[in-house]
Amino acid sequence: MVIATRLIPKRIKRRYSSSSAPSSVSSAAQSVEIVAEKREIPSAEFSCHLSSTGSTFSSSISSEVVDLDRISAPPLLPPPPTFPELSSHTIWALLLAAEADPDLAASEVIINDTNTGVAGYAAETRPLWFLSRQCFKALSDSLSNGKCTYLFPERSTFRSLVALRLYGGRVFSCGANWYGFTGLGLGQTIPTYRRVKVHAVQKIFTNKVGGVIAQTARGLYAWGDSSSGALGIGYADASVPTRVEFAEAPKLAALERTFGPWERSRAIHHVAMGRYHTFIVTRVGVAVAGLNYSNSLGAGVDSPRMRPKLSDAKLFIPVPLPPRFVPKYVIDRAGATVLRHRRVAVVVGDNTSGRLGIGPCFFAEKFTKIGLPVDDVRIFHDFSLFAANGTTYLSGRPSDSLRHLLVTQRESPIPEKLALPFPCKRLFIGLASVFEFTIVVRADRTESLCLLPECNFDSAAESDAILEASVPGEVTRVRWFMAALWLGLADGTWLVMGQNDPAAGDTVLGSDEKEVRTPAPMRRKTPAWFVAEDVKPLVLCT
Repeated sequence: MVIATRLIPKRIKRRYSSSSAPSSVSSAAQSVEIVAEKREIPSAEFSCHLSSTGSTFSSSISSEVVDLDRISAPPLLPPPPTFPELSSHTIWALLLAAEADPDLAASEVIINDTNTGVAGYAAETRPLWFLSRQCFKALSDSLSNGKCTYLFPERSTFRSLVALRLYGGRVFSCGANWYGFTGLGLGQTIPTYRRVKVHAVQKIFTNKVGGVIAQTARGLYAWGDSSSGALGIGYADASVPTRVEFAEAPKLAALERTFGPWERSRAIHHVAMGRYHTFIVTRVGVAVAGLNYSNSLGAGVDSPRMRPKLSDAKLFIPVPLPPRFVPKYVIDRAGATVLRHRRVAVVVGDNTSGRLGIGPCFFAEKFTKIGLPVDDVRIFHDFSLFAANGTTYLSGRPSDSLRHLLVTQRESPIPEKLALPFPCKRLFIGLASVFEFTIVVRADRTESLCLLPECNFDSAAESDAILEASVPGEVTRVRWFMAALWLGLADGTWLVMGQNDPAAGDTVLGSDEKEVRTPAPMRRKTPAWFVAEDVKPLVLCT
């Protein structure tokens, strides 16, 4: 019997392999006839001959087809899982794709370029997370095990916001998108979360001003604001994820090729994104891309912008470091860079007032070792703080608020012991052109002291006029955005202090006052709170 068919039906391959025989050959041929009739294939293409001898079943195929006995049957696939059997990652992604609002507290405020709110999610989309226990568990797991980060694009209006959510390898984004900040392609504003089309993401790095680098199994991908070259993909903005390559760093490129196509992330140990440049740490050295302000890249490039080739978009280049020095920590601040491996730290860049602790010189042209076994470092515009050997040291000229606290105020180009009037646990310091603060958590009592220059609120005030405010509790977290502060206490409450933006009303601190001189309870989270920087404290050794 000859049956016409184009392809060997999978049902036959599974049911009639060479290791098993049917009870009736005629029933087997009958089933094949049914399949062939349904396919309606001309008999001139292939012919399949089925024959039987006793209880054995054999199949012979003409020279134009393959013998069934030589075809390995594919494994039986399990049935597709039902919705409750799906992972939390999948359920979370499905509901976000179905435009379920993940912000149950309605605290995320997406603003467009006209400073008006965007009607993104409807109120009835939030109950979708309560369809079943699995749905709500998916949302809860995404908040506890995932990552949610916010960008304040520098090249957009004040109240613009970009939100990124990472969970289970999937990245969803929404918000301001004028320069491709969301990674979703060109478009003015993306009001609801949409998935960024990139390979499964393991880690995500941002510089808070519109640049994003995602670490995937296939390597690094970047999108967003690349005007400074910090993304390492050129000086043109990327509206969709773009592969980061290392044509100017041959050792790193060769290391990446030693791994399989789905294991390239193993080549990267750490990514440190600064405001205008990015450092990539690997076992074969460090690569950097971006602006070379004050030689903060340590690459020995004299031009204001590091552009090895104007036509080449692959701008990561190697950084010369001491032999066998592979840093674990990168600190990039105010025209200087610190690389630290264990207790050895090297610095490069602007050495104004001797702040780098390497002696009286204006610039550190190459990475220079600090003469202390450093446990932690903080760099500011005119001074630095070092924690070493159980002692805290200061180098350079301290800020006005910190100088008000110190017993001695001597400026020194080499690290000297920090002299405080009382024992302290930790120190939060912020210093910018428009705002400055010092927050000290005392060790001898449950109290924190906030020191802010009066010129923060009144530009005509003297720089040595310091506003002191006491907080009855231990400050454990500090968030800082422009001229606004959020103080997190040990009991979970938040206090606000600083200035509101006159043009934006209560957008910054969430209060009606133009300025808040004494810490006051936070009324609500504002868009500025989401993009505020977490100030990392220096644990004092006194």
